[in-house]
Amino acid sequence: MENLSLEQINNMGEAALRQTLRDVVIERQRSEQAEAEQKKAEAAAKAKEEEQLNSFFASKLKSKSPRFGDQY
Repeated sequence: MENLSLEQINNMGEAALRQTLRDVVIERQRSEQAEAEQKKAEAAAKAKEEEQLNSFFASKLKSKSPRFGDQY
């Protein structure tokens, strides 16, 4: 959104001022929604990675004793 001076705002009509404020609010809501979706996607990716790691280590440790190299 463009930066408006106080003089421009004072000279605006009511309809123009309302439309400008609507545009600001809509822009803010869109950015908040995009941020929320990004956080949700990151959380889902992290949960999926954690689940994969848990299943990997669970399958590795199914035997009676875990083996690391030549150690028992």
